[in-house]
Amino acid sequence: MLIKEWQPEEGRNWELEHGQLLSFVQRYTRGRLPAESYYQLMKLSQSKLLAPGSSLLFALIRTEEGPLLAGLSCLTNQGRGVSIVVVNPFYRNRGIGSSLLSRQLARLGEVTCLVAPDNPAGLQMCLNAGLSVTRIIRSASGKTLLECCGKLATDADSTYLSPYSLHKPDKVGD
Repeated sequence: MLIKEWQPEEGRNWELEHGQLLSFVQRYTRGRLPAESYYQLMKLSQSKLLAPGSSLLFALIRTEEGPLLAGLSCLTNQGRGVSIVVVNPFYRNRGIGSSLLSRQLARLGEVTCLVAPDNPAGLQMCLNAGLSVTRIIRSASGKTLLECCGKLATDADSTYLSPYSLHKPDKVGD
């Protein structure tokens, strides 16, 4: 599997690429994608994808006919805007979604995703990518969602605690 980042190229038509992206998402989400998320994806512009905190990644599988799109991940505003991971059902349960989300985390440094509580595969994907459930929220449509967040650890964030450096309270009595 190859994970490739979308980059604008002269001569390529964004409207055509955007249409193909929407078609892939619509075909393989089986109605599980909230309408708000699909609407945000419909409004996605090339300039929005080039903004800091935004990224579009593709998972490509090598086949005899050439590379095949197996999945994609699109995030804007580190997932606080558009936050979509879609994998072709034929290639699910192979770690593709988690790999895409892990790469987003490595690229953006911080990622937020919303997952429906009745979507255990989506929740497992987030957990496998290193995200944690941080809170339960209600979407604009009133649907309950789990907010999953992940942040790359920096040297300043990580401290090693030796068992010998922990404060041990004085014994009182025997």
